[in-house]
Amino acid sequence: MLWATPLGIRLFEQAGFNRVPIPYRNPIAQQDRPYGLIDYLRSRPEWTLRMSFRQGVLFSRNVTD
Repeated sequence: MLWATPLGIRLFEQAGFNRVPIPYRNPIAQQDRPYGLIDYLRSRPEWTLRMSFRQGVLFSRNVTD
């Protein structure tokens, strides 16, 4: 998955998302493992897991004014 590569992470950060919903599994490829982006966001202090539901998770960026 692109988002799990160094280039993908760089592109993700450059996009400037503030909220990111991520499904646990890729329904098209029917992968048995979660997206690598979930682990990446969990390890970053600027991101907070806001919701976890059966199909996936929702992260938001900790934005300061």
